[in-house]
Amino acid sequence: MVEEAAIELAVTSPSYRKASNTLETLLGYRVISHEAIRQHLLEVEATQKDRQPITHPVLFIEVDGLYLKRQEKRIKGKEEKIAAVHQGWEVNGKRVSLKEKRHYVHRGKEPFWEGLETFLMEAFDYDPAVHRLVINGDGATWITACRDYFQGRAFFTIDRFHVARDIRRLFRDHRRYRASRKPSQSTMEKHL
Repeated sequence: MVEEAAIELAVTSPSYRKASNTLETLLGYRVISHEAIRQHLLEVEATQKDRQPITHPVLFIEVDGLYLKRQEKRIKGKEEKIAAVHQGWEVNGKRVSLKEKRHYVHRGKEPFWEGLETFLMEAFDYDPAVHRLVINGDGATWITACRDYFQGRAFFTIDRFHVARDIRRLFRDHRRYRASRKPSQSTMEKHL
C-alpha cells in the first residue's frame, strides 16, 4: 500500500524526492527512498481506458513541445511532443474545464501526427471520414505539419497565449502601448 501511495505521489508531485519526503512527513519515518519510488514507477504498466464516444463531429487538440533536460551529464535534453485532446469545454464560474480530456505523449518512431491519429482511434470513437479536428499550437514547423497530414480534415490555429505574446512583442515600443493595455471604461462596466 505504501508503494501505491508513493507512486501516486510521484505522479502528482513535482519530483520523486518530494514524494519520498511527503511520505516521511505523513508516517514519521523514512519509508521509501526517491530512487526506490522511481524504480517502482518504471515497473508499473499503464492500463488503457475505454474508448470515449465522441458527442460532436469535432475534436479539439492542444499541441505543444516540452523540453526536458536529462539527469545524466553527457545526454542532451529532448523535446517531448504532447497533445491534450478534448471535446470542448464547460464554464464553471470563473473556471473553465475541458470535457473528456485525454493526453497523448509521442513515443514512437512514426511521425507525430500519424501517432496521434492512431491514439485518436484507440482512445476515442474517432472516424477520420466523419470527425474534424481543431488544432491549437504555437506555430512550430512540426505542429503546422498537421495541415499536410490531415489535409481538409483539420483546422490549425495559433493558440491565444502565443497570439497575445506576439502582439505584446510587436507593439511594446509603440507610444500608446501602455494606454492600450489598460481596460476601457466600458470593459470595466461589463465586469461589474
